[in-house]
This record gives sequence, structure tokens and C-alpha cells, in this order.
Amino acid sequence: MKIGVIGRGSLGRELIKSLKKQRKCEVRVNDSDKNALHKSKNHSIESIIQCEQIFICVNDDSLYDVMKRLSMYEGSVVIFSASCEVKNAVRVLKNASSVSLFHPIQSFSKRSRIRAPFCSFYATLQFQGKNRFLEDFAKANNIKIIKLKKDADKKLYHLSAMLAGNYTMVLIYAAERLLKESTKDKSLSAEVFLPMIRVIIERAASEKITDSLSGPIARNDKKQLNCILKSIKDSKLKRLVKALNEEARRTNFNG
Repeated sequence: MKIGVIGRGSLGRELIKSLKKQRKCEVRVNDSDKNALHKSKNHSIESIIQCEQIFICVNDDSLYDVMKRLSMYEGSVVIFSASCEVKNAVRVLKNASSVSLFHPIQSFSKRSRIRAPFCSFYATLQFQGKNRFLEDFAKANNIKIIKLKKDADKKLYHLSAMLAGNYTMVLIYAAERLLKESTKDKSLSAEVFLPMIRVIIERAASEKITDSLSGPIARNDKKQLNCILKSIKDSKLKRLVKALNEEARRTNFNG
């Protein structure tokens, strides 16, 4: 079976490695980034269109240009995107036998030295027309599929992934900054919080999220929380903490 992959960024590279492990697949790759292809053959779009299955692994700002080039394609297309709407993709890929919007709930950051393999994670899926190859591929790689409603607001789903991933890292960075402001030892880093974070994640994996809360948030100690809030001089940070307190209170007592 011929498989086409368009885009060879961090996610694309891991996908290609995983596909090549399936010996029955011939993987053809198209990428506009010359640096990413210095050791790999770059196939033309015409060559990719000859494949029975195409995976699109490009940034959202390039996605619609790529789809337009595949507008006459009649095979199955899988698009890796957190925000693209299935109805919009189908409108462009009107001749495709199936169109799937697939988004791994995993980090494939090109900045990180630690590479996440393309296996053992959750992924969301919206589709028009079933894709048997994608289903078998996900099963073989221990990828657990979460099917989104066809009319789901993808922007809200995307925000959920950002809150759990990138924004969590932003909060940890803010915690590191506050820690340094509170101590003479400026060499301290977010590593100080890692034992606590590991325990919280372990609890969250086996218990209800609310059971992993602790301290004044778990007790709903409004007096202590307000005291902390009053001590914050940075107005932007103060608004953020206030919003987090309100969300924590709602999660803890209504969740």
C-alpha cells in the first residue's frame, strides 16, 4: 500500500517512523522545508496523489493551500489539526472517499530534546466516511480514539488541549518566577515543583480530579485565598490568580 505524507515537521517525522515499521507500506513524503529533507527524498504532489492514503501534517496556516492542491484526489485523507472543521475540509476535498480530522493529544515539540514516539496516547477524531486504515493503524500503535461530534466546536476542544498542555507549562514558568522572587537562591528552577507535580498527576490518573486538590483550594479557605490575592502587586498576575481561584472553586465544589 502506498502512503503519502505531506509535512515532515516534528509530528510528521514520528508518524513516518511509525508507518515505515509496517512493512506492507511504501511511504512517500512531500515537504517544502529543505532543511527537513536534507537526508530524505522529496516526492512531488503528483507522486503523493498516486497513493491510496494521504496524511497531511502541516501547520494550520498552510493547511488550506495543501488541501486545494489535493482537491481532485479520490483516496482517503487524514488531516492532523486541532482547529480545522470537518465540514470545511470536506468542502475542499470534495472528491476524497473519506476525510478524517485527527489530533493527537500529545506534544511533538521541535524545540524539545525529548522526542515523543507516535504511539500510546489519546487522539480526537472527526470524520466523513470511515477510514479502515486509520482505525487499524491507531489500534496497532495503542492510540485511543475519542470521537468528536460532527458539529463540535473545534475551537473549544483546541482550548481544552492548550489548557492541559501549553498553558500548564506557562503556569509552571510563572511559579518558577515567583519562587525566585521569594528566595535568595536564584539558581532554583521549576525542578523544585516536579515531585509535587508527579504526585498530582498520579492521583489525577487514578482518582477524581477534585481528589487531587489540596491546601486552601481543597478546603475552600476563602480567607487565605483572599490574603494571597491581596499580596500580589502585579495586576495581570492578580487577575489570572483570581480567575484560577474562581475556576478551582467551581471545579472543587461543583465538579
